[in-house]
Amino acid sequence: MIRINKEFEVIHRFRNGESIRKISRDMDIDRKTVRRIRDRYQAGIDALDDAQNEKEIEAATEQLVLERKYDTSNRKKRTFTPEVEARMSELLEKEREKDRRLGPHKQALTAKAVYEILAEEGYAIKYRTVAHYWSKMKVKAKEAFIK
Repeated sequence: MIRINKEFEVIHRFRNGESIRKISRDMDIDRKTVRRIRDRYQAGIDALDDAQNEKEIEAATEQLVLERKYDTSNRKKRTFTPEVEARMSELLEKEREKDRRLGPHKQALTAKAVYEILAEEGYAIKYRTVAHYWSKMKVKAKEAFIK
């Protein structure tokens, strides 16, 4: 994804008359990306020119100015597969069993150790993903005792 300030620079250069290829070459951005930014900007300008009432002007201005929103609700988890989750659950269960036998100890299984185990077993997953899900899995339910 290209940063917003780079989008503004592309638009600025386009308005100053530079070609798509020159902008692409100077900023080290793909020509198709530069063209997409230019087309989106031009569509916003056209919508602003065609606006006839205050509501349409406001909508066109928001289209030009506001940052784009991405729909992430339908994305699939590519690296945190059910197999990885099952393996992490096994490791967590072994860790809890060790805690029951030894009590709290200093050599507890960390997210880094879990990542290294998974990497050795050939799973293509990054440390940050492992750390995120490991911390979620380790959270215990709060217990309350009533007299």
